[in-house]
Amino acid sequence: METRIGTAFLEWVNRNVPDVVVGFHGGLCTALERAGYRVPEDIGFATLHAGNRLDERPSRISGIMGHHGNLRLHALEVMDQQIRHHVRGPQKDPLQVLLPASWYEGETIRPAPMEAG
Repeated sequence: METRIGTAFLEWVNRNVPDVVVGFHGGLCTALERAGYRVPEDIGFATLHAGNRLDERPSRISGIMGHHGNLRLHALEVMDQQIRHHVRGPQKDPLQVLLPASWYEGETIRPAPMEAG
């Protein structure tokens, strides 16, 4: 991540030494590893976008899976309904399709400590 943003990110990490970084994509995790951090031993990483957009198979990176395949399917169903009912143009109150996300454990977050008891 040889960019001004990447450089600023690594400077921030070096200065603040967080336990975990939460980022939008896995490139930040790669930048941490290239900078010599062991993920998750030195620093954990979670993404807000786990999994591959095309096939939904998650990578090794822990984080939130948005289930984009299901969202695409529902969007097509809504478009099909609108076409069949001759709905055209912008709607006053457009329909919104929201699907719950789920956590993907991955390999980039340390396991939670076991509770004594």
